[in-house]
Amino acid sequence: MLKEYDAINKQWNYGFEKVTRLDGNIGYIEYTGFPEGNKSAQQILDATMNFVSNTNALIIDLRNNRGGDGKMVRLFLSYFFNERIKLSEIYTRYNNKTEEKYTFKKVNSKKYLDKPIYLLVNNNTISAAEALAYNLQKHKIATVIGDKTYGAANPVKAFFIGKKYHLFIPISIEKNTITNTNWEHTGIDADVKISSEKALVKAQIIALGNLLESNTKTELTENEIKEKILKLEEQL
Repeated sequence: MLKEYDAINKQWNYGFEKVTRLDGNIGYIEYTGFPEGNKSAQQILDATMNFVSNTNALIIDLRNNRGGDGKMVRLFLSYFFNERIKLSEIYTRYNNKTEEKYTFKKVNSKKYLDKPIYLLVNNNTISAAEALAYNLQKHKIATVIGDKTYGAANPVKAFFIGKKYHLFIPISIEKNTITNTNWEHTGIDADVKISSEKALVKAQIIALGNLLESNTKTELTENEIKEKILKLEEQL
């Protein structure tokens, strides 16, 4: 069954829909799902983070990302922390055990540290995608932009019914290290609330404005950045 899942994951490039560089040397990652964090998925993540490593800021688009594997969340998060940190505790009912979850000590590409990060979310940002957003928001590493997220925090287990069906049932409760709670049923409130359809434009405006304010060098002149901001504002 795992091999079948991996074959499916390959067909959608392990969730990495688009990776590019926007004006102002702003990285952009459109990420649509968290596959099992196996070697193949890690290689795509590593290549993605290597591509954006020299950008001045990063936008991660989690709109319509319906979640997936918890290990892949921790692999992704590990790129944004200088040291290994404890993320959460997960209590599982059926075995009465509590497990601590940490970022990984090492990643295979350059970490993305001390640079602005913007996360785009909407009502279809669910589960593992929310975990990425919640952790980066609560650690004040990223600015969340868009609509309130779905509100699915607690881990589930897949039970296979024959060859055609599988059922996902919540089996655990996860508590964030900082907040001692999670986003179950409540969702995650964006730092910058705006219609999710306009979230990317808003993120670009904020990112370009911050580049101007910090006098960060880009391929654009100061006037070109100002003109770009004005054109983007017309789209709001």
